[in-house]
Amino acid sequence: MSTSSDYRAYLNPQGALSESEQKALVEAWAAKNGVKIGQWYVESRKETREAWIGSLRGTSIAVVPMAFVIAKATGRKDTRYADFLCAAHEISREGNYFIDASTGRRSDSKKDWPLMREDAKQMLGRAVKAGKDGRPAYEYTPEEWKDLFAIADSKRLKNWPERRAAIKRRGLKVPGRTWFYNNVVSKLSDS
Repeated sequence: MSTSSDYRAYLNPQGALSESEQKALVEAWAAKNGVKIGQWYVESRKETREAWIGSLRGTSIAVVPMAFVIAKATGRKDTRYADFLCAAHEISREGNYFIDASTGRRSDSKKDWPLMREDAKQMLGRAVKAGKDGRPAYEYTPEEWKDLFAIADSKRLKNWPERRAAIKRRGLKVPGRTWFYNNVVSKLSDS
């Protein structure tokens, strides 16, 4: 029977921290500590957090990019924090622990655990805010804004698909429909 540890990473992509950013954090931690991640779990309909926790054995070490990602990616801050604490308890109930790859803290350490909880609470608040705010604002030069206003004002373009095609033809970053109507068309009608 093998007693060597196996590392199982869990990624939970969300607005506050994308899957690629999460994977980069875990890979950087693994390279720094000279370990190999044996299993990668990415939250989805097929791969759930419960399946990941169920896969942990006595020799497994759970690795997460940041502690807050073990909480559900939806809901209010307090609900998500409670879910975070429940998930942490489920992991420790089997005698395992998890490592926050961004800080190197361990959930089984009496010194690290209070810090991990506080970090998770703060990050969950930021994650909720990032989810409400949506994507970051589009940045356009003054000339690009003029092009967007011209497209919005055009009588020849009757609907969003035609406007989107015109934006693409001019080589501009294509915003979402709602953003375009809220930030371009509405400003045009206000003036």
